[in-house]
Amino acid sequence: MEVIPLASFDPSVKRMYNRLIPEGFRRDSTYLYRLRCANCRRCIPTRLDVTQFHPDATMRRTLNRNRNLIMNEVSLAPINDEQWALYQRYQNGRHEGGSMSKMTREQVNSVLFATCTDSRFLEFRTSSDSENPNELKMVCIIDRLDDALSAVYTFYDPDAPKLSLGTFGILSEIEYAQQNGLRYVYLGYWLPDYPNMDYKKRFQPMEILWSGQWIPERTFVADPNLLEHQPS
Repeated sequence: MEVIPLASFDPSVKRMYNRLIPEGFRRDSTYLYRLRCANCRRCIPTRLDVTQFHPDATMRRTLNRNRNLIMNEVSLAPINDEQWALYQRYQNGRHEGGSMSKMTREQVNSVLFATCTDSRFLEFRTSSDSENPNELKMVCIIDRLDDALSAVYTFYDPDAPKLSLGTFGILSEIEYAQQNGLRYVYLGYWLPDYPNMDYKKRFQPMEILWSGQWIPERTFVADPNLLEHQPS
């Protein structure tokens, strides 16, 4: 990793973040980082130009199924009891045995709920007239930049598979960016041929950072030689 430690809420942090995220950097807690493995470039930064995005039929159905969920945007703060309970259910239901499922509440606070920039929650709750009113169903942690949103982490109710909350979370972040005049949603890393990352390719036109340039993911996939001849 290339790592840049940052002071919390220093005004220069956001300017640096805006400059470095197009170069492949991500934020984790109070530092920016970029993966730079010696002989591998399979973790590829991705972003979506939301001005060019149009949901397909399946995505439109997902949006419609979740229209009764109420979104509330709040500033990032230490994880509360309700969020912690949902986080634990999500990890046990979707990532049991994974490293993040073993994290303590204190560790989750220091990794996901600490920031050095303009970070926010998008909370999604059931409506007041639903069977279980005001129930927390999903939390998206985002970073707000000048012309972009960076998707940091999302966790949700694992017992509602028919709602496709993972897909709905990304669609909601795209809608948020569109409504707030932002151009890009940065979706984190994509690993070619790794099934758990294939969902990102559904959101088109996805761009990837390759050899210092942003190119369409579909152009990359169409030329297998690109991955075989990795940039140094």
